Amino acid sequence: CANDLRDVTAWRLAHRLSLRIDLFLLSPDFRNHYRSAAALNEAMQSGTRHLAEAFTRIDRREFADCVRAAKAAQQRVLGYVIDAFDQRLIAHDELVLVQQLAKRSVNAALV
Repeated sequence: CANDLRDVTAWRLAHRLSLRIDLFLLSPDFRNHYRSAAALNEAMQSGTRHLAEAFTRIDRREFADCVRAAKAAQQRVLGYVIDAFDQRLIAHDELVLVQQLAKRSVNAALV
């Protein structure tokens, strides 16, 4: 059992994904041209927030609900990033990196 949230692999990977998305959102060009920037930001924050909440739950059902919500948020992030790529707002290598981080995070959070 982890003593610190930062020791939880799924959270650590979700946090790395969040930092990567932050790089997109810090770009004025990205924010000005991507109409779903606010929704991407919310989904990104939701993933790490739900995993952090899961870490505090003792009840297995509550834990599982939080993890499922985090996984759904990460899938939404991935959908938004694919959309941004389709609009030519991010490069293919950025898309691949985000896909890898999202997949690893979701797999680490299996319930």
